[in-house]
Amino acid sequence: MAANVFVTSAEANNVLLVPLSALSTIESSGKDYVRKKVNDQIIDTPVTVGLQNESYAEITSGLSEKDLVIVKRSGKDGDD
Repeated sequence: MAANVFVTSAEANNVLLVPLSALSTIESSGKDYVRKKVNDQIIDTPVTVGLQNESYAEITSGLSEKDLVIVKRSGKDGDD
């Protein structure tokens, strides 16, 4: 006999998500930020992170839906 069990530990609806590759942390303070494009400039923008999984992080403050966020690119050889 076998069974598949799925446990939901947290759930959020209608939230703003960014890929984890867009999120950075300032080591000295532990504060999170993203880089966003504003008027052809790249701005480091502090954000508050909510729930996250292995791929995405919920942003609870610091970004709006129409913001353009810079995502880190990973090459085939593992360079970030």
